[in-house]
Amino acid sequence: MTLSKFLLISLTAFPCSIFSQSPGGVSAGLQTWLRADIGVTGTTPVTGWANQFGAGTATLVNGAPNLNIVSTGYNYNPFIDFTAPAGTLNAGVAANRQCIRLNGLTGANGLNYTSFFFAFNLTDLTRTYTHCATIDGISYGPPPNGSLHGGINGASAAMKLDGYDTDYDISSPAGTWERNGTSVLSSAAYLTTKHLLSANRNGGVSTTLNTFLGGQVDNLPFEGHNRDWRGPAAEIIGYTAGLSLLNRQKIDSYLGVKYGITLGKNYLSTSGVTIFTVAAPYQNNIIGIGRDDAEAMTQRQSHNDDDLVRIYLNTLTGRNSTNTGSFTSDISYVMTGANTGSLCATAASNLEMPVGLPSCTLYSRMEREWKVQRTNMNQNFNMDVRIAACGAPGSVNVAHLRLLVDDDGNFSNGGTQCYYNGDGSGIVFTYTNPTITISNINTANHIANNTTRFITIASISSLTPLPVELINFDATYVNNRTVDLTWNTASEVNCNYFTLYKSTNGIDWSYLVRTTGNGNSVVEQNYLEVDRDPKNGVNYYKLEQTDFDGTTTEIGIRSINVAQEDEMEIYPNPSHGVFYVSFKSDSEHDVNLFDMTGRKVWSGTINLKGSIETSNLTDGMYFIRVGSEERKLLIDNK
Repeated sequence: MTLSKFLLISLTAFPCSIFSQSPGGVSAGLQTWLRADIGVTGTTPVTGWANQFGAGTATLVNGAPNLNIVSTGYNYNPFIDFTAPAGTLNAGVAANRQCIRLNGLTGANGLNYTSFFFAFNLTDLTRTYTHCATIDGISYGPPPNGSLHGGINGASAAMKLDGYDTDYDISSPAGTWERNGTSVLSSAAYLTTKHLLSANRNGGVSTTLNTFLGGQVDNLPFEGHNRDWRGPAAEIIGYTAGLSLLNRQKIDSYLGVKYGITLGKNYLSTSGVTIFTVAAPYQNNIIGIGRDDAEAMTQRQSHNDDDLVRIYLNTLTGRNSTNTGSFTSDISYVMTGANTGSLCATAASNLEMPVGLPSCTLYSRMEREWKVQRTNMNQNFNMDVRIAACGAPGSVNVAHLRLLVDDDGNFSNGGTQCYYNGDGSGIVFTYTNPTITISNINTANHIANNTTRFITIASISSLTPLPVELINFDATYVNNRTVDLTWNTASEVNCNYFTLYKSTNGIDWSYLVRTTGNGNSVVEQNYLEVDRDPKNGVNYYKLEQTDFDGTTTEIGIRSINVAQEDEMEIYPNPSHGVFYVSFKSDSEHDVNLFDMTGRKVWSGTINLKGSIETSNLTDGMYFIRVGSEERKLLIDNK
């Protein structure tokens, strides 16, 4: 009895690392594992970020990044926000740089990494010299042994392996770099949206690194914080050994599920089981919930980046960690992927509906479909779907809604089951405009364990039409100072008329024109109206659609800048001592010139044409702003 108590106390007192948890369950060669959901000291600012691989080198937080636990942008998980402020630093002074350093390794000392995985994104693509990982103190010119960093050619930020590095160079073979599980060239552009970036090199080849996410010493003319990382970073994983394709896929899957990142390859558990097969047309907006103890995975809720679709256990909360749901089994998942159909009914989707089902004589069905793959997961789960404007969200009655569950993705050839409130299966539909919630999707009646099914939402009544499908709505400025307003519909149900409104601030609207709709249509309809008196500056246009029963739905808002559209011309670019700015309209234009740090270096007023001397300015990239329009200018006085 005493021994049992001692063992229990001992096990609960030790951290999770004693169970050898690792990303994707891959521990061989793991050196660095930084997670924003654990091991972070401080919030504003963060003062420490602990390496979750116990045997790895400790890390130091340089500068003052902040912990974000409020934003849901990383799938309800926290991230560290590297704000990297603008400003001037003395060359060689690194104390205030925002970055992550390996403890005890400075100068040219580092560890020989072979594989990296980052869940992050940049928010400032003007920082062309930003590095993902490097050797500390790297400056202007070739690095001592190599780095993973941004572009060096004055173009927009690029994801480029250093051309000076003999280990990782720009001619590296396809597959060395991957983004979201798909091979990309080493010169592919950085993204401002959340993504998974990885680099891998087998055969014992490695590169010496000791600093992550910026931290390089500046050198003229690049003084300032413009080399520091600016944007979120949720997870950083580094290995000192090359990884097999299978192990890379496991790590990608771990990050993909945790952060709601759609991968271009199948998702695997740590045991190697395929938890989601990526195949057309359901390879879009892939999200999942699940538990996998070998990688410390407990993702209880997930959502698409646009938050139009969510799946979750229990009750949805603002953070994954506060969701009180639990999984009873290890390696248990529910994964979903969608086609690109509209979140409303269309003429095409209404042709693909089951017939002869009890209590399911259907009027319409949503065009969006989801593939659901359940693996060893016994818990009920819930799903939220936000109806698009074309689905008349103000006309939804939950008594009319049906969940269709099919065995092959074709809802008209048999194999479809239909579920609704009060049918005895446990399903519950609720509605808070514009979101449909389907609760208690279970294994006994809806989606059995270790199966793949296809689902969509349908309606049994014209009062819940789920109706106009808009293809596009555009505002185009034409040379005679008018704005063409065009829109197209793929199908219309009970469409009486469209109304256009205009505004100069996007808040106060005035009536522009009304156009008759086509009632009920299953073919594409094209519409054109013209605003013959747009105002100077930004013009806003709002399109609404009204049914025969008086129900009005806002279709969308578009804006266009009439005064600045194709207004400014700059030449020569690059400039050599002087450049010229010309305008099409003969009126005063306030012109401002900024350097890369945001410092204003010239301002003045130009009418039709004017010149600006640059011989007194340092060579490099600059920005010209006139009103809301901004252009890049490269100054080269050599």
